[in-house]
Amino acid sequence: KVLFDLGHVSSREPFRRLEVQASSVQTWSRHTVDASARLQYAGQGAFGSVGRYSLGGFQQLSGYEPGQINGNYLLFGRLVYTHRLDESPVFTRGWFGGASFEAGNAWDRRADANVSDLRLGASAFIGAATGLGPLYFGVTYAPKGSAGVILVIGRP
Repeated sequence: KVLFDLGHVSSREPFRRLEVQASSVQTWSRHTVDASARLQYAGQGAFGSVGRYSLGGFQQLSGYEPGQINGNYLLFGRLVYTHRLDESPVFTRGWFGGASFEAGNAWDRRADANVSDLRLGASAFIGAATGLGPLYFGVTYAPKGSAGVILVIGRP
C-alpha cells in the first residue's frame, strides 16, 4: 500500500505526505507468522503538529506508551508469531498464544533519522478470538522503555 498526498494545510503552506506499508502473513497448520513494515513521512512546514506519526502500545513498539514516540519521519517493522492452541474452543472461536518483536522510531527532521537509533519492543501473549474481536492478555518489554502487562480487546 502506497499513499502520496500533496495538499495544502493553508493557502500558503504546502503539506506533503508519503506512506509505504508492506505486510505478509503465512499460516502452516496451527502456526502463523505476520511480518510488516512501514515508512511514513509528513512534510510539516510551519505546522509542526499536523499529521505527525506516532508509535507505542501493544505491537506498535510494545513497552512504550501509545503515542510516546512521534515525529514527521517514521520507520517501523514488526514480526508476530501466533500458535493456535485449542481446536474445540469454549466461549470463544479459538485460543492462541504468541510473541512479537518490533523495531522502529520516529524523528522530527530527516537529518536525525538513523537506523542505529531504532528502538526495540517485544511482547508475549495469550488470547482468544471472541465475538467482540480478538482478546489479548500478555506482557510487554522495551529495553529503553519499560515492562508492562496488557489487556487488549480488538485489533492491536
